[in-house]
Amino acid sequence: STGVSGQTAETDEQGKFRFVAVTPGIYSIGASRDGYISADFGVRGGIRMPRQFGIYETERWEDVSFRLDPWGVIAGRVKFGDDAEPAMRVPVFAYRKRYWHGAVEYATAASARTDDRGEYRLSGLRPGNYIIAAIYDKPRKLSASEEGPAQSPHEVDQRVSEAPPTEPSYASTFFTSATRISDAATIEVRSGVEMPGVDLFLTPTQSTRIRGRITDGCTGKPTIANIE
Repeated sequence: STGVSGQTAETDEQGKFRFVAVTPGIYSIGASRDGYISADFGVRGGIRMPRQFGIYETERWEDVSFRLDPWGVIAGRVKFGDDAEPAMRVPVFAYRKRYWHGAVEYATAASARTDDRGEYRLSGLRPGNYIIAAIYDKPRKLSASEEGPAQSPHEVDQRVSEAPPTEPSYASTFFTSATRISDAATIEVRSGVEMPGVDLFLTPTQSTRIRGRITDGCTGKPTIANIE
């Protein structure tokens, strides 16, 4: 609130830190370290500090402390369910369930991609229950006629008519082997504990292809748009 940039400091060998010449105003304070869950509030005099607090002239605070807990880790492998071969470069997500205005939501807590051995590692997790999902999006090589944008509505219609309606792929798979998030098993993560062996086997499926044309509502001509 003072219009000046914030200050940073590093702790010494005893874990002590110090900020000097602090401009009076409204502040927040936090501490972070690799391998530990960041703390966005401190404790002063045994009482938890608010996320925003006021610093006034001539004040001197000497009893602000932080407790940093080590983060949890979930690790495992992603394989193809039909031949158990490693699935490379597959996105893996850790979700946490939460309630928002009475409805259930799943928020992404961490994400990673598998390496050349199909292995992944999700770090930086706070203690709690998580759902793990491998989201596979099989790339399809475009034909020469599809590499560029269609030049006319007729070309769009021709591409749609020539494209097969379905193609082999793999469904998004939730631990242990569910294809729906409501059927997924939860994994309890504790502070400082690594959970290895959380393996996922991608379920073979037939994916459906949806294609079409977007036109300008005023001119009736094809237009560029984002489709979700």
